[in-house]
Amino acid sequence: MAFDIIRLHHTGHLVTDLTDTTDGYRRLGFSVPAATFPGLRAEDGRLRAIGAGNTRIAFDDNFIELVGLAGDRLPDDASITPLSLTPQSEAAIVDTTKRLEAELRDGEGVRILAWHAADLDTVAARLSRTDIPHSGVIRLERPGPDGATIPVGYLELDANGTPEGRLVVAEGTPAEATTHPNGAVRLTEAVLCVSSTTVVDRYRRYLDRDTDNGVFDLGDTRLWTATADDIARRFDGHRPAPGFVGHLVAVDDLARTLDHLCDNDIPIRYTDTEDVFTEMDGCLIGFTQV
Repeated sequence: MAFDIIRLHHTGHLVTDLTDTTDGYRRLGFSVPAATFPGLRAEDGRLRAIGAGNTRIAFDDNFIELVGLAGDRLPDDASITPLSLTPQSEAAIVDTTKRLEAELRDGEGVRILAWHAADLDTVAARLSRTDIPHSGVIRLERPGPDGATIPVGYLELDANGTPEGRLVVAEGTPAEATTHPNGAVRLTEAVLCVSSTTVVDRYRRYLDRDTDNGVFDLGDTRLWTATADDIARRFDGHRPAPGFVGHLVAVDDLARTLDHLCDNDIPIRYTDTEDVFTEMDGCLIGFTQV
């Protein structure tokens, strides 16, 4: 069976201090560029940051997004890129910002999960046909390398029915992979703590597929839905509240990754299968052999 949702597109780690979190991921061995914020021109011609800014830990076909809200103080190395907004895209930014503000009041952590679709219109049609609320396809441009812009297409999924965070289905974007000192090559797994099978059933409808013991296979990536007890068994007693717990990356040499983490005095723990993980700013971050 051909699926219209292919793989994990990205996870979004929402934080209060984007500077500190960026520095933390760099200590973990990720190459993290400076953050970019969308902006609008004020009457005096100055660019004013709006909404949420981000930076991306890029791999060949997906990424981890670090997200922080625009405020009085931006990261020192952040840039502001002017946007040309349609009424639809401006409304989408306002709605998204309000939701992220509400999410952040509940604490830092993974608050965004996005899946990659080959054809957004096909996904939107299926969601409508099965009575799953969605925003419709939204198109805008985001900053790219060397001042260029990159077209972006996405839809928001069931915005009022996902207390665990913001769910997005997005089109693919050009590869921006870079080399990471820790050997990471792919975002491979998102972890969701669930308190009932009702949540799992909801994801069955979103993804239009069944699970294998709570695992939704998404190509070479996966979403694991599990109870707090199951997560504690896998992650050395880590017992989270319901919601997104964190993400795992695949690395090309786990021993080298471990050396890097130890050299940087990162407190590490082991899963029940000898993968490595740590915790930072409300997020479990795991490393598994590719």
